[in-house]
Amino acid sequence: LGIQPGFWGSPELEYIHSKDDIKTYPLINYAAVWDAKTRSSMHELKNIPMKKMIIVGNSREDDTFFKLKHHNLKLSNKKILFLSLPFYDKAEFDIFLDKAFSFLEKIPQEEKIVRPHPNERNDYIYQELIDEYNLKNVQISKDEDIIFPLSQAKFVVTGNSTAVMEAILLKKPTIMLDVFDKGYSKFVNSVESVSTSSDLLNCFNNIKKHNKQITLKPKAYNNIARLIIKLI
Repeated sequence: LGIQPGFWGSPELEYIHSKDDIKTYPLINYAAVWDAKTRSSMHELKNIPMKKMIIVGNSREDDTFFKLKHHNLKLSNKKILFLSLPFYDKAEFDIFLDKAFSFLEKIPQEEKIVRPHPNERNDYIYQELIDEYNLKNVQISKDEDIIFPLSQAKFVVTGNSTAVMEAILLKKPTIMLDVFDKGYSKFVNSVESVSTSSDLLNCFNNIKKHNKQITLKPKAYNNIARLIIKLI
């Protein structure tokens, strides 16, 4: 049983990609997926048979609920949160970071949090960018769960990050910075994407100034447990 960990799942849990070689055995017999949209998409893009995918609900909702409860966190709307996303191409990565930090530079009065991606090892580049853009009221978040900076955010900027799901669950205004028009927003239709720092600033200035109540309903792990028992 392969459990969907992010937007689409993980390559090591998937069936073969080529429909021309359907005799290749999959590494899983069944996949537990979040919803009908993901189920349909994985069938079209990953060649996983529909009958082999079982909808269990979004496990990120369970995780978010229990993290808030465990850490006794109260949601607030105090800071701008930038969630970075490493690119394989350094030139593209530099341009992505330039657009993000140019936006942060335009809001000097706001408190800001910069969050390197967990896969990044060179965190020092962010301190260098903070100095280069002369940013004030900014901190770097690392070695802590994403729930901590997210719980404080009033505006979230990121690339194609799975953390978008937690931001949506927490009703945090979120924008995808898609500098090269790679189509990030197709993964989450409810989240707008922009390509420039000016567009980011416009989105930030248009945030509705009201608090949204959140209601999380953890159920995915119970459904997964029931599925495992059924399969056994």
